[in-house]
Amino acid sequence: MYMANLTKNTRIKKKKKDLINMLPNSSINTYISYNIMLLPPKKLSDDISVMSSFVRKTYSMHKDPMPWIAHISLAYSDDMIKMDELIEIISKLKIKCKKILPFEAKINNFGSFNKNRLGYPVYLRVENHNSLRRLHKIASSASKQKYKKYPNFIPHITIAYYKKPFKDLDNKIKELNIAGFVKKFRVNSIFIGVKIKDSDQWKLTTIKLKRELRNT
Repeated sequence: MYMANLTKNTRIKKKKKDLINMLPNSSINTYISYNIMLLPPKKLSDDISVMSSFVRKTYSMHKDPMPWIAHISLAYSDDMIKMDELIEIISKLKIKCKKILPFEAKINNFGSFNKNRLGYPVYLRVENHNSLRRLHKIASSASKQKYKKYPNFIPHITIAYYKKPFKDLDNKIKELNIAGFVKKFRVNSIFIGVKIKDSDQWKLTTIKLKRELRNT
């Protein structure tokens, strides 16, 4: 029992050290925000970035003032939390994610949401695969968010914000969908983005899904 506790404490200390190293000038008591998310592979992420730039310029949409990275949010912090709390979240996610096999996700054209503080979000739709719903439930549970409060999970990648009336935006979305943007990518991992200020870039840590057994 003593050795087991010693090993566990060593692992926790390493996790704390790794997180602190991710964020310069931080400590275990530093308050941070986080986002549990999926990230497309680099080639697809680059394509999405080009599409985002095109949409913003063509339709006079304003740029998100915060650093942008193409991602699908599974769960995120409503409030700042201490880094210590994130250690617990990561530990839960690692256990749960080992039960989910890698799967294929599909981006299927464009959509938009109701207005928020930045405008009307324009996004790329991501088909709501069963494994994606499971990951959302796991991430929400690990983050201590009530999953039942988020029954209408709509996986998406936000690419722009539109300021004009929503009726006008509807025509723009139709135009974009005629051109089309349909892509598939493999999901092997989830990512946790961590930052101290909104203006910071996300610092990423990776949690892998269950390892696939291949016939040789």
